[in-house]
Amino acid sequence: CAGIASLFVEPVSMVESIRMQVVATLGDTPAAEEALKEVMAVPSWVMGLGAILSGLVAGATINAVAAFGEEYGWRNYLVGALRHKKLLPASLFIGAVWGIWHAPMILLMGHNYPNDRLLGVGLMVVMCILLGVLELYFVIKSGSVYPSAIIHGAFNGISGMTVLWFPTGSATTTAMTGLAGFAALVIVIAALWLY
Repeated sequence: CAGIASLFVEPVSMVESIRMQVVATLGDTPAAEEALKEVMAVPSWVMGLGAILSGLVAGATINAVAAFGEEYGWRNYLVGALRHKKLLPASLFIGAVWGIWHAPMILLMGHNYPNDRLLGVGLMVVMCILLGVLELYFVIKSGSVYPSAIIHGAFNGISGMTVLWFPTGSATTTAMTGLAGFAALVIVIAALWLY
């Protein structure tokens, strides 16, 4: 996703991104200067790797537990109800329902799309369809809903990375839930299909 997002916006190092956030939060204060000294002492690649690893660990543990409820409904109950359908039609239907299910959070709170709430509902539907194809593939292959909960949790855990690397980007283009993320998911789905 990051490679695709860099086609839209110039990436920023983790150190610079965190510096921008500290200044935006604390302003030009002694506390900001002290926090920045600590940030500058850590190499950017260490921060990036640490953020990715912590997102993946959280995705396979606490985030997977949180995502399990959704996944039990989407990839267990609905898959059973649609077992006579093929992968693509079932994924399209489940993904559309899953995306629309997020609409109240997007419209009322700006979830994932704070500046493009109405467009965000449509983008969330597309994202849920694409991520749903990937999740459903692993549910069918494994015969279990647990892989989809882990994928969902990991996606939630690392999707914030694009905000750190592309702080001047838009949620509709550079985020995992925007065009860059869609392109990355299409590439993964195509690779699975070819496999």
